[in-house]
Amino acid sequence: MSPKQPGNTREQEQRLPGKAIMPLLSLQRHWLKSLIVFTLIAGIGLPVAWVKGTATYYAEAVIQINFRYAANLRTMQEIETHSDTQYVRLVQQQIRTINRYDVVKRALDSLGEERWLWQLPDESERKAIQRLMGALQIRAVPQTYLVTIGLEDKNPYVPALLINPVVKSYIKEARSEIFVGEKLRVENLSQQREEIEAIIDDLSKQLEETADQLGLVTFEEGLQNPYDRMLVDLRSALSNAQQRSVVAKAELDAMVGKHERLLKLSLDAEAQKMTANDRALGDLRAYLYQRRAQLVQTMSGLKPTHEGRQAAERELEQINQEILQATQDKVAEMKAILEERRRAEMRSELAELEAKLEEATRVEEALQHHVEERTREVADFMEVYSRGLGIKEELDRQRRQLVMVMDRIDEIKMEENAPGYVRLISLAEMPEEPRSGGRKKIFMMFLIVAGGAALILPLALDFLDSRIRTPIDLHRILGFAPSSWLPEIQDENARVLFDQQMERLAISIFRDIDQREEATCFFVTAILPGAGKTFVIYQLADQLQRLGIETVVLSCDPSNRSASSEAAAREIDFAENKKRSKSKKNHRNQQIEPTLNVEPAAQGLVDLMRNTADLDQVIIRRGPDQADWIGFGSYADADELKNVMRLEQVLDAIKTRYRLTLLDGPAILMSANAEAIAGICYGTLIIVDSIDTPVKQLKRALSIIERASPEVVGAVLNQAPLFKRSGYFSQLAKALAHYRSEQTDSLNKQS
Repeated sequence: MSPKQPGNTREQEQRLPGKAIMPLLSLQRHWLKSLIVFTLIAGIGLPVAWVKGTATYYAEAVIQINFRYAANLRTMQEIETHSDTQYVRLVQQQIRTINRYDVVKRALDSLGEERWLWQLPDESERKAIQRLMGALQIRAVPQTYLVTIGLEDKNPYVPALLINPVVKSYIKEARSEIFVGEKLRVENLSQQREEIEAIIDDLSKQLEETADQLGLVTFEEGLQNPYDRMLVDLRSALSNAQQRSVVAKAELDAMVGKHERLLKLSLDAEAQKMTANDRALGDLRAYLYQRRAQLVQTMSGLKPTHEGRQAAERELEQINQEILQATQDKVAEMKAILEERRRAEMRSELAELEAKLEEATRVEEALQHHVEERTREVADFMEVYSRGLGIKEELDRQRRQLVMVMDRIDEIKMEENAPGYVRLISLAEMPEEPRSGGRKKIFMMFLIVAGGAALILPLALDFLDSRIRTPIDLHRILGFAPSSWLPEIQDENARVLFDQQMERLAISIFRDIDQREEATCFFVTAILPGAGKTFVIYQLADQLQRLGIETVVLSCDPSNRSASSEAAAREIDFAENKKRSKSKKNHRNQQIEPTLNVEPAAQGLVDLMRNTADLDQVIIRRGPDQADWIGFGSYADADELKNVMRLEQVLDAIKTRYRLTLLDGPAILMSANAEAIAGICYGTLIIVDSIDTPVKQLKRALSIIERASPEVVGAVLNQAPLFKRSGYFSQLAKALAHYRSEQTDSLNKQS
């Protein structure tokens, strides 16, 4: 049950289910139409296949598209497609090129007078080319690098005649173009190059005139006034000159201190190092060492007192003195040379730093003079200079674009000499025998179309059908889920499922009224008569009574005035329903509604409202497990129902004895009293007849109930058809019937 009226909020609308599409169920509903469509299309296909399926001849040529081919002149390596995806794309591109318009046109033009074997007498050249493009059968052979180009025709001479020129035209095109549109691209790029060069010449002249006007040589981007920039540059240069002057002076002072420290350092180590490397001193030492060795050898055989030995010892002493003296003299000489060199370097460094300082000072003075002069100059060439900058920027952009165009032209021209990747394997030969007549193929196509149409037709009919068939359809229209759905009682299985769904409906109402302490009344109505409202309300009342709720059915429908015990006790069982389901559509109301007695009705609601009977006199008591009934009354008119205040008083009196009152009201669209009765009841339950309830009338009834503003609104889909092998609901009905049968057998065995 839905509280208040059916919500129309955006959140609820987003959660509404779509229209249910059930192919098997649609086929069961419209199997005859599907069979007729299938038979009709298949019947048309049989003569068409017989007439159109004439013998044809087929020929094909074979080419090879290599996965590895020579690169252009810029590289020495071969290009190889390293993935299947790249190779497939290459093959697809070549397949599209084979039947390209210009390729096929060249092939057809090369035939001369033989082209009329293909081109029809009244056919234009363009249509003939397009027809040949569509007739070519180009396929890539799986697991190979081959591509076949085939053609089928009734004349055995035509396929090979047309295929071979097409293949030759394609190979010529493939070898002359490394990529599609090479010539056109070169022409376009050359034309664009000429246009850019003309623009560059014009911009160069404009820039030269602007530079002459300003007296400038060049323009720099980002500057607004050249004098301002010159002044900024001069000031920046002055600042740099001042900085260089300070740095030069600091370097000079640091150099003087450095020289003073260097003069204090000893030169002995460096002089000795240079002395050791002196060649002349080394030669002298070698000679003296050699002479000393000879003397030592001479002295080795002489006694200490021998005159020769003493003379040799004196000569050795003299040699040692010469070596020492020569070494000291050379060290002194080297120290003098090093000291003089150091002083010369110091003088050179000082002179260089002094010159640098003098230069920085003079530059600083000169820049200071220029800055003072530029500061006094005032000139505004802003507009002309800005225009010059714009011309220069556009000129640079055009030059960059020209370079890009020239580079692109060079790249394309280098590709002209690249070898191709297409190789001819075999040309087409004239076929000797025809192919199959094609009748079976055409008929199979018709069978496929017939099968598809037979499957789509019932789905389309159900999708376009606006009638309510399933609870999902009702949910989509109402905006909230229906309280229950009741199947059409066709057999024992459907009856068991009906009882199960009725019990669920009773439990749903039980939950709603259990939250209220006082007695409650529900108004049960239908859109139009014949929806099975009375049958549903009687079954529902008995279910509620078995749940322990004291329930009474109050008839407010003038069409059910007969409320005698005999008429009221006459319920509809599934056997009678099954027989009546085969009757005509205009008797469908009798399938669900109880057969009304033509005899005068007993006292009922109208008698209570007129105070011609009391409550005990109108109640029809049916037993502890069955709900009591109160009929409409013995009067033919229903004017008393307009007295809502009196009806409320009657309901208050009934509430003192019963926990729940179900009002069997008139159809909402047939009686204005239904809206008044719905307004005084706690809840309203709408019985919607499956298939026969128009959607517009349901929406109109909902708007009427919304005006009545009951606290609770619910809906029940009644007489929902169950088809055999229709899916979940059919299986559910069988399972429930089987379970009920097992329970019954178990109880019988126990008893």
